[in-house]
Amino acid sequence: GDGAAAAAAAPSAATPVFVGGCVGGLAQAFVASPLELAKVRRQLFQAPPQLRLLGSGFAATVHRDVIPHGVWFLAYDRAKAAFSTENAPADDPTAPVAAGAVAATVAWLVGYPADLLKTRIQGSATPLSLSRAARELIAREPPGLGNAVAALYRGLGLKLLRAVPSSMVNFGVYEWTKGKLERMR
Repeated sequence: GDGAAAAAAAPSAATPVFVGGCVGGLAQAFVASPLELAKVRRQLFQAPPQLRLLGSGFAATVHRDVIPHGVWFLAYDRAKAAFSTENAPADDPTAPVAAGAVAATVAWLVGYPADLLKTRIQGSATPLSLSRAARELIAREPPGLGNAVAALYRGLGLKLLRAVPSSMVNFGVYEWTKGKLERMR
């Protein structure tokens, strides 16, 4: 009937979570890109970026932040639901902390290649596009898809070493604070 058609046309419950994460990632990219450019240049003992170069790496930052942030929030939402139990106390941190670990891992698996390329673009002495940075990186590797993928994920373990605990703490504290405030009403 009409109810089934309306339900089929309605967005999934996952849609607002994913889109909200993507929009947050896009907003973050406008702040993160110029600041990370300055950080990378400083780490490489290069001159601070000139105003006209502040967009250097912006496309890669968008690739790193938009879809991966949607994935991060959606993975958190789904993992938290999977890890939650009816018997757990309201302030049990297990589900949000474990879900934060899963979410960070999944999000960085999606976004890490763009992050690696962004850093190469921002650290380059000459302007690089995202596609050129990828081609140059892969060209330095022995032929083969496995070597190309390995090059795009070089350093992922160190990224996860920082990102997973951070995500665990962020979501754990978020849920704890949210719970405390909700119980105050």
